[in-house]
Amino acid sequence: MNLFKHLPIELRIQQEAEINPNGKIIRGIKPIDMTTYWQYDFEENCDAFFECFNDPFSELYGPNQSSDAKYIFRGHRDATWKLIPSVFRNYNDETNINSLNILNSGNGHFLPELTDFINFIKGLNSLGYKIEDDTFKLINSVLTDDTYKASDLIKNFPKKEQLKELALAQHYGVQTRLLDFTFNPNKAIFFASEKIKHPRKEDNFKMGIWAIPERLIEICQEDFYLEKIFIEGFQNNNMIAQQGLFINYFKDRSVDENLYNSEGKIKSLDEYLYEYKKIPENERLINEKIGKPSLFTLSHSVAWQVSKRLDILNVNWFTIQPDLDGVKKEVERKRNHHQ
Repeated sequence: MNLFKHLPIELRIQQEAEINPNGKIIRGIKPIDMTTYWQYDFEENCDAFFECFNDPFSELYGPNQSSDAKYIFRGHRDATWKLIPSVFRNYNDETNINSLNILNSGNGHFLPELTDFINFIKGLNSLGYKIEDDTFKLINSVLTDDTYKASDLIKNFPKKEQLKELALAQHYGVQTRLLDFTFNPNKAIFFASEKIKHPRKEDNFKMGIWAIPERLIEICQEDFYLEKIFIEGFQNNNMIAQQGLFINYFKDRSVDENLYNSEGKIKSLDEYLYEYKKIPENERLINEKIGKPSLFTLSHSVAWQVSKRLDILNVNWFTIQPDLDGVKKEVERKRNHHQ
């Protein structure tokens, strides 16, 4: 809760801690202004890359440590991948123009997300998990082929109380409208680097770690639709181990015109945060004190160094997914790294 929300803007500016409004230098790296985010390219400098996130005196966390800036992190194996949810990721391609048109028309419930979600919930229900009332009614109406009742229940899918169920589905690999993040940068680095295998130097691929100030999310939530979602620990211990959360910027059936750019394509999360109109006071806070998301990139050619550092920090499948499936994945990871 922002205690200064109702203060005059000049007082809010004074009270707000500075994070990264002007693209500060971090570990010697000057950022490139990519309009909707800052890009910090560490090339092959693995040491500085890790220091950026793990040194408590890193410039990332605030000038002279006065702001103690907090971030949410997301790792991409390919730094060029956009911050677009998995279920919509391919809709911007020309080959999927029909799906994009369906989403844009407000008929998103005809796309695979809802069907996959219903099938996931059926499985949860059979295992005895607690199901939200509206979700329970939805799967029952589908099972009994009550089209009229099902149609009524999906008008505003997903409802706020269904978002945690959608997050649980996303966590187990179901494609949804959510983007998963973590509060722990090393776990984001793990997910970005885990499947990189013996890259050739000439390939020049880079992994990317997104860092979004929590304060930016909080301020934007005051002006437009943006949800932070957490899964309770009793539903999934892995989410506790991964220090995870989810972000949703697609409300209901995704008919908000602000979700689409001038070409009619789906905006990435950074574009959405940057381009959505905010009240002047909040825009000023962001421009003068908060700043925009940052993308930190590192060459695949030093992936082996990343793995060694993560091992030292005890970041692996054992600690990220503390169950037998995690043990299996770690055995496979170790085997692949030694091939």
